Amino acid sequence: MNTYKLAGKIVQGKLITVFFLLPSAILFAKEKSSKDKLVEESFTNPNPTYQRGASYKTEEKYYQLLVQSFLGANDLQNALRVLEDAVRRFPQNPKWWELYGQVLIWNNMGARAGEVFYEGYKNTKNKELAQKAFEISLAFNRIDIAKELMEVVSVPPNVKVYIYDQLGDVEGLLKLLYTLKTKDMLLMRAQILNALGRKKEAEETINEYIKLYGKDEKSVLLLANIYYSSRRFEQALEVLKDFLPSAKEDNVEFYRTLSDLAWMLQDYDATALASEKLISLSKGEVADYIRLSEIYFRKGSKRAVSLALEGYKKFDDLILLKTAFYYSYALGLYDQTVAIFKDYRDKLQDDVNTVFSYLLALQQLGKKEEALEELEKILARAKAPELVSFYIYSLVEAQRVEKLKSALKEYEAYTRNPSVAQAYAVAYVFLQQGQTALNYYKLSGSKDPLLYADIINVMGMEEEAKAIKLKAYRELTSGGLPLDDLEKLRLYLSLAMEFETPEVFERKLQRAKGVLSDAVWKDIYFAYLFSKEQREKAILQQRLYKYPLKPWMWLNLALWQDDRYLALQLLESKLEALPIRDRVEALRRVGQPRRALELAFKGLEENPYDYQLYKQFRDLAVQESNKVSLEVSHQKRDAYGQFVERMEVETKLGDTNYSVGFRSSTFQPTYKDDQAIKQKVGGYQAEIYLRRRFDRGYIGFGIGQLERLRSVTNFRLFGESYLFSGLSAGFEVGYRQPSTESLYLELGGLKNYAKLSLTFTPYSRLSFYSSLELSEFYSQDIKRLGTGFYTYNQAQYKLKAGYPDYTLRAFFSYGNYREKAGSKGVIEQLIPFTTFRVLPENYYTVGLGFSFGFEHKYSYTRFWRPFFDASLAYNSLGGLGISTEIGLGGAVFGNDNLSLGLSFRKNTGGIKETIIDPYFIYRYYFMYTPKLRKVEENK
Repeated sequence: MNTYKLAGKIVQGKLITVFFLLPSAILFAKEKSSKDKLVEESFTNPNPTYQRGASYKTEEKYYQLLVQSFLGANDLQNALRVLEDAVRRFPQNPKWWELYGQVLIWNNMGARAGEVFYEGYKNTKNKELAQKAFEISLAFNRIDIAKELMEVVSVPPNVKVYIYDQLGDVEGLLKLLYTLKTKDMLLMRAQILNALGRKKEAEETINEYIKLYGKDEKSVLLLANIYYSSRRFEQALEVLKDFLPSAKEDNVEFYRTLSDLAWMLQDYDATALASEKLISLSKGEVADYIRLSEIYFRKGSKRAVSLALEGYKKFDDLILLKTAFYYSYALGLYDQTVAIFKDYRDKLQDDVNTVFSYLLALQQLGKKEEALEELEKILARAKAPELVSFYIYSLVEAQRVEKLKSALKEYEAYTRNPSVAQAYAVAYVFLQQGQTALNYYKLSGSKDPLLYADIINVMGMEEEAKAIKLKAYRELTSGGLPLDDLEKLRLYLSLAMEFETPEVFERKLQRAKGVLSDAVWKDIYFAYLFSKEQREKAILQQRLYKYPLKPWMWLNLALWQDDRYLALQLLESKLEALPIRDRVEALRRVGQPRRALELAFKGLEENPYDYQLYKQFRDLAVQESNKVSLEVSHQKRDAYGQFVERMEVETKLGDTNYSVGFRSSTFQPTYKDDQAIKQKVGGYQAEIYLRRRFDRGYIGFGIGQLERLRSVTNFRLFGESYLFSGLSAGFEVGYRQPSTESLYLELGGLKNYAKLSLTFTPYSRLSFYSSLELSEFYSQDIKRLGTGFYTYNQAQYKLKAGYPDYTLRAFFSYGNYREKAGSKGVIEQLIPFTTFRVLPENYYTVGLGFSFGFEHKYSYTRFWRPFFDASLAYNSLGGLGISTEIGLGGAVFGNDNLSLGLSFRKNTGGIKETIIDPYFIYRYYFMYTPKLRKVEENK
């Protein structure tokens, strides 16, 4: 019976060993090192290849980790494959033979286990293996093996007789054991039954044992082993936990088994208790430190980092070092992250993921320059594509334009890598080069809709970009405010500022404060303030939060405040970090229109759909060009008709800010109503003027000659200036200028006047205009007729920026005229009445209008497109006032503009009359037209 007792020890030993080696099946995911991958590949290769220069001890440790992982996942087949290879690699180490045999037993391959123990003994001469081989050989009737080992192990005489006489077989042994109820024999019977795979009988036997003798550590561990090998893992764990109050404090085997099984079943409290106990007994293993680190990390405790570092120092295991490093970063312990990397740089710098975390930690600490310097050092040693893309992103974030441009050239060859190509796309969006960004986006194969939206937005496809962002915003809003996902929260708020009301968005932004990092939250907050034109608040908050405004924000403020000194500083130091449209506008304001033209031209090559940039370029080109215009129209009033021919020529005086011009109008009457007017009046008005342009505007002076009923010399002073914050002012003072307030004034009158106008454009689509004019009217033989006051006010909003630029407007006008009694001078010879009124009557008009495409009437455009305007108004004199105009305009020779149109007006002023005016207008431009043509072709 002693022989069988010895044989039973292997069964008892099995439970101890299996839980000692039970792996962590639920280790959190980590990036495998090159050695991890190599060892793993070796076990799946029937002819494994190893790095011969690698440390024998290190290689053996990786085998052990693999076995632990497969056992923890209950993958016995792969564990067997690994162990089979391990005993070939390390035949002198009895541990591998013992573990190999144990796993075979768990897999119900007891006979093979005996052979393995026997083979292990032959290789190592280890008596424990011989003992196990002997015991197993007895259990499986391998008398041949038992016979060979009899002289090695201690065997009672009766067992030798049993062997020599071949009287011993398993069933006979069990039959004998079933007759014995002693403590040892019951335990032996359960162990042998378990080894034979007869789990139900083994469980019944151990329960009988517990009923007779109570629970002890051997019975509890064996019962747990039976449950485990039967895949009844929860029951196995409960057995161990129930016995926990009775377990000895120093029972390493028990706590090891409990830790392994509890970890596999994600019972983290039990795992922590067991692993803490093992560490306190100085019996902790790598798995214990890894498990405890993760458990404390889940609780947000800093002890996760200290435990991992403690384990690394004890076992020199790189996984533990990386665990400490990653947890320090994830817990926001950025100082500790940086310190760990610097202390163990030689072990961490070859892993791209650790490098990323280190650099991000430096950035979080505000050490962005140091992060860039470190990254450049690492790149100089190893140019991994992941590091290249990270470098590009970092330069964009830091707005280091010159370094970015240099890096884009240096690492061009790496754009075959999708991640690098995508980083290039982001970089060129930052540089406002949409077409190039789109090329790299396509090269990367990226499916990121928001990056694509940013690209086409830079290119000028604003409506399409907004639609993509709206779709993404709606997808994000389906789950509410994502406070548990920082990246999703950042993205959500970045989109929400465009689609939510300020009240709703600001509430959500306040909820995100303290969740997002301070830097990210401020970036979103200030971007929101500028997007909503809340510049005064942005300035106050900038002072409050000490937030370093980005260059584009400073330029936005400079343009709003018309701070040309600041704008010039930004243009000189941060040109390519600034939005392209703002660059062009800033250059125009600081008196560099030619440079603004060149920059706009280059911008349109990259962003051909950017209508606002195109409009800036076109307006600058027209402004800087010499030009000739000719307009012919036929004005048909109720009582009078005439052809009007207007011509204007303006040319710049060299490279100066002066230009000189000539304009004239000739009048050829076509018919008259004899009951309303006595005679037809032809004539002309001609003027020569000089204009001087300044940074903020211009001023001009003209002298002319009016020839209708009399010849009159006249003068005009005019100008315009940008004031501040989108507000511009214009003025005009005229002496003896033509008057068009009424038909009689147009044919035989003139006026002295002073006019002031204000234009306010808070942003590109909304504008307000107001003007008022004080006039004194005379006949052309200088007889005073009276005075007048007139004001016109309009609010205008563009529904769409590009053609067709649908525009809504609301307007109000008011005229007040006081006519002097007495002689009307030469005007009297026109009028067949004895009592008549020359000046208009007092009136006011209120109305609404709609228009589109008027740039095709007034400015250079290559394509022929229609333009249209219509308005309805209430006129205090004539009731319903109607005005409409329709036309078609475009280029004829490529550097000109021809527009054909027809206008109709009824009751729009202080005279109740209808005016029909067909016309054509032709303009020719002498400068910058080749570039204009190229821009139009690109569009």
